[in-house]
Amino acid sequence: FSLASHHKFLRVLSLSKIVSKKYVPPGRNKVAGELLDLNYQLYKQKNLDLLQKEANVFGISFFGDGATVKKSPLINILASSVHLSVGCLRIVDCTGHLESDGRKDATFISELFLPHITEME
Repeated sequence: FSLASHHKFLRVLSLSKIVSKKYVPPGRNKVAGELLDLNYQLYKQKNLDLLQKEANVFGISFFGDGATVKKSPLINILASSVHLSVGCLRIVDCTGHLESDGRKDATFISELFLPHITEME
């Protein structure tokens, strides 16, 4: 892999020729804040649109995955449809629930899924 011959790098170089000399690229705070938030919202909306596209005909499948990452108990709430093979709707940190003597049982998991199912209906 060579960055110098990568098509995206070459595109940046070609576009930089036509940019005004007054252009100032965004700083790290703007990239890490406002622009990252905007990118996340656009990505999330795109996935929701793909999930719901033709869902009235083909339906949506909801599924989950439990994991423990660095001693943090997590549940991934995922969905799939004909136009999106897998979409992550939410990652839930279950630490508080388990600390209060809760379990990652069917009742708890179904309560996590219900708002997402209702939103898609």
